[in-house]
Amino acid sequence: MRLLLLLFCLQLPLTAISQNWTLRKNQDSIRVYTAHTDDSKFKRIRTDFTIRTERGELFDLLLKVENYTNWQFNTVQSRLIEKISPREIIYYNEVSAPWPVSNRDLVIHLKIEEHENSPEFRILTWSEPDIMAVKNGIVRVPFSKGEWKVTENKSGLMSVRFEMQIDPGGEIPVWLINLTSAVGPYYSFKNLKELLEGPVKNR
Repeated sequence: MRLLLLLFCLQLPLTAISQNWTLRKNQDSIRVYTAHTDDSKFKRIRTDFTIRTERGELFDLLLKVENYTNWQFNTVQSRLIEKISPREIIYYNEVSAPWPVSNRDLVIHLKIEEHENSPEFRILTWSEPDIMAVKNGIVRVPFSKGEWKVTENKSGLMSVRFEMQIDPGGEIPVWLINLTSAVGPYYSFKNLKELLEGPVKNR
């Protein structure tokens, strides 16, 4: 069943059906775009940025999910559910929401795909909401799917393009989600850059 879900997720196009990307935020060399899609009322999100780090350091940061509270926007808790391989995990994540909106949680499958001697690699994420029981008072995110496309050059600079589609579930006005959709990616990747590069390298 899990294999079928993986194949289904990988076949879904990550580029939006509508390629009319709108720049929503451009700060600290991080650019966040949104675009309408034909298959969701929620906008697709794209973030472009560069980061100077080693591949292994980035992988370590992403695989240590217990530290997500240090850099992912509004993350309350994050913990490992299953380690499938050194480059593939399933984890639980809870995100805080302003009152009166209920917190959201996600069960995320993360897989790193890389090829020997290639400067390019991908990091895939998709939700598996039925793996664990829903908690009282928290809304389970029914769908999310993301992809990192990363290219590194010989000097250690990585160019990252991150795209994501998410349905937060529950009762949240669509206009509010779309209005604030650029905030989370900006702060998450700003924090990630500071953790990996340090405050001096960012300047």
